[in-house]
Amino acid sequence: MEEESFATHGWRRKFASWPQRFADDYDALAPIVVSQAAVASKAHGKQAKSGDTADDPGATGTSVWDGSVALAAALLHPGGEAWRRVTAALGGAAPTRALELGSGTGLAGLAAAATGRLQRVTLSELPAVVPFMAANAARNLGATTQAGCEVVCEALVWGGGGEVLGAAAALRCELVLGGDLMYRDDAVQPLLATLAACVGPGGCALLALDLDHSDTAVPSLLAGAEKVFEVERLLGEEVAHPEYSSESICFVLLTRRKDQVVKRKKKMLSKTPSSSR
Repeated sequence: MEEESFATHGWRRKFASWPQRFADDYDALAPIVVSQAAVASKAHGKQAKSGDTADDPGATGTSVWDGSVALAAALLHPGGEAWRRVTAALGGAAPTRALELGSGTGLAGLAAAATGRLQRVTLSELPAVVPFMAANAARNLGATTQAGCEVVCEALVWGGGGEVLGAAAALRCELVLGGDLMYRDDAVQPLLATLAACVGPGGCALLALDLDHSDTAVPSLLAGAEKVFEVERLLGEEVAHPEYSSESICFVLLTRRKDQVVKRKKKMLSKTPSSSR
């Protein structure tokens, strides 16, 4: 296979210059245009420099990344194969609401909102990144409003604590989206816990993951996901936009395993107090 470069894959963000990745607007996927920055705010920059893995040590939330581009392009693709697969996973019912995890600039979620297929899209990110993400949502208000979709922005930290999982469950939608979510091994378990909370019975998640970030992070995520979800790796040539495809981008569809749904229902019933006669 020909070695990838900016010349062979001009859309790939990892081959772009620093200004193209952290300063210039990203406007390749009309009608969406998003701003980029090195950091979202002074607070975000401080968190990045601290190396606190509970936040965003790489300051990844303010730049457009390859997985997000591939996911956004697939959602905007007139062929609509990605949407067909999602609808099939939902038992034939087209989704009306979507939640994007790790939205960053909001590119993928805003693209979904601009398709006219959804009534409401929730973008979510770390608290320090939410104002930056919300500014991009406001910038694209014309496109999303014209498509008949409401876009809201929420703070959401991944993890397994009760308060965190409660916040994730409160944002539950039929469809969960995620583009380029896996950079580090230590993010695998927090993301799995969040996915388990956000994707309820009857729901699904569509992820576009970049295999180039880590040799182990994505395989670990998929292996862990199999304990809770049916994991289907989709062929890029089927769901990806033909102009925005790469062997490095892995499309994955997650649906709740039936045995997990039954187990969840039994757990809920066991917590229901019996009525006295």
